Amino acid sequence: MLWTAGTSTPDVGLAGTKHVVYNRSAQRMWLIEADGTLFDTYPVSGRATSPAPGSYSVFSKSQYSSSPKAPVTMRHMVRFVKATTGLAIGFHSIPRTYAGLPIQTVAQLGQPRSAGCVRQDDTKAQQLFGWAPIGTPVVVVA
Repeated sequence: MLWTAGTSTPDVGLAGTKHVVYNRSAQRMWLIEADGTLFDTYPVSGRATSPAPGSYSVFSKSQYSSSPKAPVTMRHMVRFVKATTGLAIGFHSIPRTYAGLPIQTVAQLGQPRSAGCVRQDDTKAQQLFGWAPIGTPVVVVA
């Protein structure tokens, strides 16, 4: 990984390939076009200790999903870590209770608050859902 803090676009060795970079410690992600230009970057809320740093790819997407562990629903799920035990990990909107109430605020993005997946502002989740087709590389850095 060649990325260093302060650069606008992390260089993770994927020049010529459209890809996503998720930085766990910064709780931020970057959407990078194949020509290396930055499509977008924004704060997210994931888990501080997972997924493990490494290379993954988008393998599944669904407009609506729910959690078997909590009474919440999520929109625009983009899964990138396959489950070996437990559940797959993906990017999605801020979860909402069955009553429709968000479980965190947009202002709280940028802090680790998730049990596994990576939460995004609703508009960013919808954007990523349309931007990243199945097979899009995802690089997780610590």
